[in-house]
Order: sequence, then structure tokens, then C-alpha cells
Amino acid sequence: MTDEAPQFDRFQSLGLWATGGMADLFLVHDSEERRYLLKVPHEDESSRRAFEREASLCGKAIHPTLLLALSKGVWQGRPALLFPFLEGVTLHGLIPGLLPQESLRSLFAHAAKALLALHSRGLAHNDVTPANLFVSTQGQLFLLDFGLTAPFGEESQPGNLAYHDCDHAGLVAGDTRALVIGFVEAFRGSGLFSKADDAGDRDQRMMNELDQLGQSPLVHALRKLWQNPEKLDEITESLISTHKATEEEIRQALAQRVQSHYDWEQKSRTLVQPPDEPPATINPSSSPRTGWNASRFVLLAALATLGLSLALWSILLWQQDEPSLEAESARTVTEAITMQLVPTAKAASRARLVLRGLERLRPSALELDGLPLNPDTTQHALTVGNHILRVHVGDRWHELPLFAAPDRLTTVNLSRILPKDD
Repeated sequence: MTDEAPQFDRFQSLGLWATGGMADLFLVHDSEERRYLLKVPHEDESSRRAFEREASLCGKAIHPTLLLALSKGVWQGRPALLFPFLEGVTLHGLIPGLLPQESLRSLFAHAAKALLALHSRGLAHNDVTPANLFVSTQGQLFLLDFGLTAPFGEESQPGNLAYHDCDHAGLVAGDTRALVIGFVEAFRGSGLFSKADDAGDRDQRMMNELDQLGQSPLVHALRKLWQNPEKLDEITESLISTHKATEEEIRQALAQRVQSHYDWEQKSRTLVQPPDEPPATINPSSSPRTGWNASRFVLLAALATLGLSLALWSILLWQQDEPSLEAESARTVTEAITMQLVPTAKAASRARLVLRGLERLRPSALELDGLPLNPDTTQHALTVGNHILRVHVGDRWHELPLFAAPDRLTTVNLSRILPKDD
């Protein structure tokens, strides 16, 4: 980071908005109350490389559907990218809602145009997933997260292996087939592949899945693209020509659905304030604050121990006097998401999820952010930020939004929010 890099300290933080595998997103505002997002990379080497890749596209007007950083700078002594803040949700967040076909067709066309614009610059995205396709409350789609973007032919590490395979990394085919997987999932309302599936299994399973989805224009286009991923432009244009509703009608209907989902999501969001000062390496021989820092550390450790003891005691009491399942089954999902936050010894970028009531509910499947969880395991690691927990009971999925805060244990009592099907 050079001395000429702009300083972003003029922005006031509203809190941690989300945490990804390579960066944290902070919601900030300027003196005129305009909101932005600051993307701050994690400290490891792969995160720093991803940051520089994304920073190389700063301010480039490639296409309006590519949500690129406005500028690169320094915030609280750390490198950061400044992004516009848009209200909305990702396609991943919309998938459980089973979008209408016209909406899916419109979203796919815009996502394809975003990829085509990037490909026209000789670049592969390498991380096309429903989580990186963002739909605003105005019904507009944007492609996000360019940390793995690289020129065609350059040795590339694909992102989420549930969507990308190593055989097509860094190629048009890799991005296109990942896009097809994402929209087949949107049809299904659930995930399709795991990271361990090999290419041969995927081909057969994809054809079987598409056969089950029927013969709509979008399904027909997805089938052709899976077999001929280099024809993204041609097939997309053919798909657009089959629209029955006008683009504005589709956009307005989609905007209403996204706004409703966004408003619901915000009810469960808690912004976590970052530390007042950035982490720093302190030289004991030169810093007059060393004694205070050591005392503060001892005090915080003592408080954490006390908090953990109280939490364990409360759990014991809860187990002795748990309300009946019948008395709790009428609660709504929003009211019944109970988070018990107690200090843990985990790093700030990690958290723990504890699921209670599994033995009473006996769900057939669990998913966290689209990835399967072992339904027999009560504790799971997760990153700080917003998540979607999905629980399959009987013949339907139940979706629970939750927020994991730094240094916290997030406890969800499933037996209180979902009645057991007898």
C-alpha cells in the first residue's frame, strides 16, 4: 500500500456487515450520511492476492452489471476497497423462495450478460455462485467478488468447488457451467452438487436433473449451455427473444419479492462494531501503554471466564426446566430464533453454532448456507456474519436466518421452533 493511497478514515463505521472466506465487509457512511461498504482482506497470503486482483479492476466501467470497487485505499491502517452500498439479497438468499420462471429467466439473462462483458476483456471470473449474484431491491442483478478473476489461460484456482471444477478453471466453460449449476439450484430450491463430485458424475446428474425440470425455455437453454458452454452469447440471445412479459414488468415483480426478503433479513441482522484502533505490533521497550495493555488483557480474560461459567450454569438450568414442545410449536420462525451469546476463545473471524433439540426433532437433513451439515452433530464452526440455516423435517424445508458475532457461541433451539412430525 503506497503513501498515495487515499485514506478512508473519513468514513464512520456502522459495524461489521458480513464476513467471507477472504475478507470482512464493513458498513460505513460519510459526512452526508451516504452509505458504502469497505472490504478489508484477511491477513493470509491468499486473501491479500485476491484483494490485489479485485483492486486491479477498480473504477473500470466494464459493464453496469459488474459491481466493481470504486477505489482502493487505507482504512484504520489496513488496505481496503470502497464499494457502493446496495439494498438487496443474493440469489442464494432467494433460492429457497422458488422464484417464478419469468424472474429466473430475466435474472439468468442479466447474469449471462455480466459474464460475457467480463469474458470480452479476456477475464474468467472463477467463482460464479448464487452467493456472488446479487439482486437489488430495484430488481437489478449484479455479479460480485472478483478476487479470483484472472486472464484466460492463466493458471487459476477455482472458487467454490460445488460450482467450479478444476478441469475448466480459468476458462469460459468453467464460468458458464457454474452459472448453469446455480440456476438449476434456483429451480430446485436447494443445492445440487458437493465439492467431492467428479466431472463424470456431474454430467450424468445434470442431464437427469434437467430432464426432471421440464421443457421451459430456460431449462432448454440451460441444457444446451451445459453441453456447449462456449455458446453463452448465442444461447442467451435466443432465450431473451422468448420473453412473454416485458422486462419492466418482470423487474417490478422481482423488486417486490427482493424488498420483502431484504426487510425480513434485516430483522435478524446485528451489526458488530469493529475495534476503535487497528491491530498493531507493540514494542514493550518503547511503548508506555504496555502495562495498560497487559492489565486489560488479564481483565478481559477474567471476564470471558466468568461469562463462560454463567453460560454453562444457564444451560444446566435450561435443561432442568425446558418448556414443552407443544407449548412452543406455535411460535413463528422469526420470533423463535433464540441466540444465546457467550464469550468463547475462538478467533474474531470464527464462531461456533450449537444446535439443540436435534434428538427430539430428528431432521432428515441440515444445510448451512447451502452446504450440508451432519444432522447428528450438535456443534459446527462458522464464520462471523449472516447465515441461513435450513432444516428438513418431514417433506419440507424450514429456513432460519441467523447472525454469528465474533467471539460468540450461537445457540439455536430447534425443538422450540419446529414441531416434530409424528
